[in-house]
Amino acid sequence: MEDKILIDYIKGTLNLVQVREVISWLEANKENSIYFANLKAEWILKNLPNENLSDKETDERLKRLIERRGYKYQKIIRNIERVAAVLFIPLVFVALYLITERADFIQDTITRTTTKDTDTNNSGIVYFVDKGVKGKVTLPDGSSVWLNSNSSLKWLDYSNLKERMVELSGEAFFDVTSDSLKPMIVKTSKGITIKVFGTSFNVSSYINDKEFKFTLISGSAYLIKEISNQIITVKPSDEVVISDKSVINKQKRESQIRTTIAWKEGHLIFEKTPMDEVMKKLERWYGVTFEITNKSILNYRFTASFNSEPISQVLELLAITSNISYTVDGNLIKLSSK
Repeated sequence: MEDKILIDYIKGTLNLVQVREVISWLEANKENSIYFANLKAEWILKNLPNENLSDKETDERLKRLIERRGYKYQKIIRNIERVAAVLFIPLVFVALYLITERADFIQDTITRTTTKDTDTNNSGIVYFVDKGVKGKVTLPDGSSVWLNSNSSLKWLDYSNLKERMVELSGEAFFDVTSDSLKPMIVKTSKGITIKVFGTSFNVSSYINDKEFKFTLISGSAYLIKEISNQIITVKPSDEVVISDKSVINKQKRESQIRTTIAWKEGHLIFEKTPMDEVMKKLERWYGVTFEITNKSILNYRFTASFNSEPISQVLELLAITSNISYTVDGNLIKLSSK
């Protein structure tokens, strides 16, 4: 595959068809993954604005990163005279996506319990995935739902209803089977109701997040703010963010769709993400708890890509590429400034 296409994938400028082609190429064999990892490491170093390193310093730094991962180092910088520094960047941490080893992402650890709705007296099923777990659910109508960590989905028997009813707390990707006579209604924990007929979308509605985020991949959708009955029409590639203060931000972000739905494929991507949000995602992803000893850490922003690496390797890269140190006590991780 051409380097230009791979660079566009790293930059997030490919369309969905191209993204799928790149992912298939990456998963074809380990050699492709290693080549991409090297290319991405080089590209990141070239494009970080900060103090410069010599080629020798760059090689030494990359050698240390790669060998800590247990792989033999090979020089990968080819035509770079000066590259950006990685260490001690005050607002941006960069964890290099060095080696991609595809892990089995969908885990058969979904908790399923039966329930009954007190208002409609309809029976239903509650699906739940704990922290550190992701899972896929196939609903009775054929719709597929991927649940991110620490999320729950409640499905109600809609056979005698005019609508397909589900309730979501957390994050999920929906691929909804089309039915023009029975729309799907998704009630979320943030007080936003989603109405679709047949479409695919990603929605994040964690109780302890400061905002609700909805990204439409295909089809059409309506968002309804339950407190005011305000209706928001959403079109493909639209992203709607509604804060807890009811501030609505709607924009078209086709180039960012890959980042939004990356979790579904087992990828964890941060792009200048505030550290408080980073810690929340890592807590859900790995089932750990973070504690900070210095609040100045919250001023940092984090840029990184991971693909099923264990938390130990994430922390190692964080420590190498930043001025943060960490200690681990069971599932508790304490972060402090060096």
